[in-house]
Amino acid sequence: VSGHRGRVIADTGSGPVNITDCECEVSADTGSGSVNARGLTSVRSLGVDTGSGSVTIEGDLSALTQLNIDTGSGDVHLRSSAQPSLELRIDTGSGDVNVNAPGASVRESDGVTTVRMREGAHRGIIDTGSGSVDLDFQ
Repeated sequence: VSGHRGRVIADTGSGPVNITDCECEVSADTGSGSVNARGLTSVRSLGVDTGSGSVTIEGDLSALTQLNIDTGSGDVHLRSSAQPSLELRIDTGSGDVNVNAPGASVRESDGVTTVRMREGAHRGIIDTGSGSVDLDFQ
């Protein structure tokens, strides 16, 4: 999907989902396959579920109010040119959490990492059964 406005809903049993240059909300579900979304803008809601596959999301994610990413097995990479007002709960069954978000607070307790950006007005969840999480929010 490229250049779409509005909402993108993608569901594959096996195979990747690729989204580029969209001003949209995203809902993607793959049984086995990666989800790659680049050049996103004005995204308020982002939901991704992969049974087995990595997730890469890039763009201006400053409008996010809802985030839910779940991978059974796969890494998660989020990169944004601006920070949303979001509190993220990150749980990796097996994997590292790397955060580059100037001014954000990061705390870890009982294997769960919480990242609070700006006021943390909205909530988000990233859960990987086996996979690392990399956050790069400028």
